[in-house]
Amino acid sequence: MRNFFALFLFLLSFGPLLHGQPISGSALSANAFYERGTQLHDQEQLEEAIDFYSEAIRIDQAHDKAIYNRGLAYYLQGKYNKALFDFDRVLQLAPNDQQAQEHRARLRFLLHDNDGAIADYTRVVSKNPNCVLHVNRGIVHLEKKQFEEALQDFETALTFDVNDQEAWNGKGDVYFAFAKYEEALHHYDQALALNPNDARTLNNQANAFKQLKRPTLALEHYDQAIQVEANTDIYVNRGFYALEQGNLPQALADCEEASRLDYRNNRAYYGIALTCIQLARYERAIENLDKAIELHNEEADYFFQRGLAAFQLTRLDEAHADFTTALQMGMAATKVN
Repeated sequence: MRNFFALFLFLLSFGPLLHGQPISGSALSANAFYERGTQLHDQEQLEEAIDFYSEAIRIDQAHDKAIYNRGLAYYLQGKYNKALFDFDRVLQLAPNDQQAQEHRARLRFLLHDNDGAIADYTRVVSKNPNCVLHVNRGIVHLEKKQFEEALQDFETALTFDVNDQEAWNGKGDVYFAFAKYEEALHHYDQALALNPNDARTLNNQANAFKQLKRPTLALEHYDQAIQVEANTDIYVNRGFYALEQGNLPQALADCEEASRLDYRNNRAYYGIALTCIQLARYERAIENLDKAIELHNEEADYFFQRGLAAFQLTRLDEAHADFTTALQMGMAATKVN
């Protein structure tokens, strides 16, 4: 009701201006709604801005500026599918709009369409190569495990800006994926020299020290990362490392905090469950594995561990069903690989 009322008042305000005037009302009205939408957008009143953009688009379906801005507003609201629909429309109306193409690439990445994201980034890079575009495309290549392509993009990015922290961090991630942990640390050091308080890079360094069997440095960097940012994934990483080290109270506390920070973090529930199995708290382990499986049902070990916990409670039918599922998923993964 509030948004409709705002539109109603807006229409009334234009009554005296437009009444009896022979000028083209359609284009003027669409632009008026668009302009009011941008004002509300600037004030971060996104829902109201979307209503005005939508009215502009209803009047003029080819109003590419209103469609573009509505897509941005949907993006800021986290409504990625709606935003993608709008940027698709913008590019139909203005195929050479590089900013729209870049936004669509980002949205495709967020919606797990990595091939589409790379295609969009590649089109923009071919016309206007720059550091940010190469970094962003490198991140998508990294997500697809196309490590050589990712490395090439990060290196090219650094030729545009040698002080780009994301490019140094990305190179570190590539060398980490290659199991070249010392080289990864070197590149993470370069990233941290540019921004010493970057929690993600500190976490990445901790992961590298963990792989190099340097527990003191690993824990030190996990601690630093958490001090900078109470991030759910960093808590999970430190929790799993504590579990490996046999520090069960720390492992449980970290994974519980991770689940509190983000109730959708399936790895947090998995970590709680693994710790509970070690502590012989099998009912609680099953509880948390149920949550992990509900969030992400493609991990064979979730089913296997739940089967183990059920077996310890002599719930043999449940254990058998979970072991069977885990085995089938493991065989399927072997075939895919």
